[in-house]
Amino acid sequence: MKDVLGRLINRSGENQLISMLKEHVESSIKASKIIIDILSGCCSSIADIEKMANEVMLLEKKADSIADKINSIITRGSVAPAIISDLQYIVDKTDDVLDGLYFMGMELSRAYRLGINKNKIIEEIYRDITKMISLAQLGIEKLLELYKSVFTDYKKATAIVKDIDTIEDRIDEDKNMVLDKIYSHHRELDAIEMFHLIELVRVVDSIADATEDAAQSTLRVAGAVYM
Repeated sequence: MKDVLGRLINRSGENQLISMLKEHVESSIKASKIIIDILSGCCSSIADIEKMANEVMLLEKKADSIADKINSIITRGSVAPAIISDLQYIVDKTDDVLDGLYFMGMELSRAYRLGINKNKIIEEIYRDITKMISLAQLGIEKLLELYKSVFTDYKKATAIVKDIDTIEDRIDEDKNMVLDKIYSHHRELDAIEMFHLIELVRVVDSIADATEDAAQSTLRVAGAVYM
């Protein structure tokens, strides 16, 4: 089996890069689980919700630090110049995933403080958004699997990326369905409630897009050597 990344990055840089990419994605998986718990109504206390949102914030801050370290590895001469921009794009998109989850945590915290989550229509749409973010989490887990295998098993990596593409397509379909539902209840939702729900749906879609972009770019970097 070809040592793909080893041809483009020195051994020390390779080990660090892979390890930190995995750690970053693991933070996103933890954050997505917290978001699902908030959306599912497992906690009703505002204090508990804010604590959970703060946990997501801490994960995001930790991941930002990881991204900075990865970019340092990429730019300090450990990486072939030909793939620097590709790797930076992968890091940016991986970071976008957790940025989206951080936004959701803060937005849900604000909603609970205002009490708008008690609206029965919002509860119903939260269940739809929970299904979407659960799919997005599956895509993030696939991204972690990709980072573990893409530089040693290109065939497996290709299959994983296809799975991520399928998940993104499904989320895109669900997005349109949920947006239609939100608009159908426009008379029963005020402007803040409408904006809140639309933003949550939009961000889940952007998380799925970022996951797909990171996966496809990673496969291209590997494919350039394999082919």
